[in-house]
Amino acid sequence: MNLGRERLEASEWPQQRDALSRRGHLPPGPAASVASERPWQRCRALLAKQTELHDADGQAVVLMSNSRFGPKRLLDGWLEHLWANAECPQQTLLLGPIEQKGQERAAVWTLPAVEAQQAKDWIDDWQQWRQEALERPIAWIPELNWQLLSWQQQDGLLPGLSAQQLKELNPPAPGDYQWPSAWLQLLGGEAPSTASWLEQPEAEQLTQRWLLPLSEALAAGGRQL
Repeated sequence: MNLGRERLEASEWPQQRDALSRRGHLPPGPAASVASERPWQRCRALLAKQTELHDADGQAVVLMSNSRFGPKRLLDGWLEHLWANAECPQQTLLLGPIEQKGQERAAVWTLPAVEAQQAKDWIDDWQQWRQEALERPIAWIPELNWQLLSWQQQDGLLPGLSAQQLKELNPPAPGDYQWPSAWLQLLGGEAPSTASWLEQPEAEQLTQRWLLPLSEALAAGGRQL
């Protein structure tokens, strides 16, 4: 739900919070204040950073999200970046929250401009594989392929982000990996081992084709707070 900058101001927020509670978007009573405090502060910090970026460059393309940076969020931003660059090369700023030293802050990853033909080639490749995925399961689950890239980068020989940076963007979840339900259905309900899945040649191929260029772009553009 997009409340707008004005409704998130400290003077307006209590009224908006009560309205959200009445509509069922927040719990009733005092619990609404507790449940909404952190998201409210996050939205305010992101909007302030967005204003700062646009003040510095009125033509800046800023993609903002409340979700933390992870494989899916970064891939979504990368694809939007490629579509834009297929028309006109330009950089894109990805704005979102990060956790640093126990505190949440607004951060920006910069995706440098891509030559139009290169952007079109990557888009065409992505669409061809998406069509392939409609016909058979392909070795592509963003979180797992990202994990594979971080393993491949342990010796530091690949271009792009370091193994530590890749891991920070895709921290391991506690316990066993929870396979997507669609995958389990395709596999007859039996979950494979993560290691055996990552050993598939196709997993390495798709990781190199789709995630390595993104990693290189992130490393080239860098992150700012």
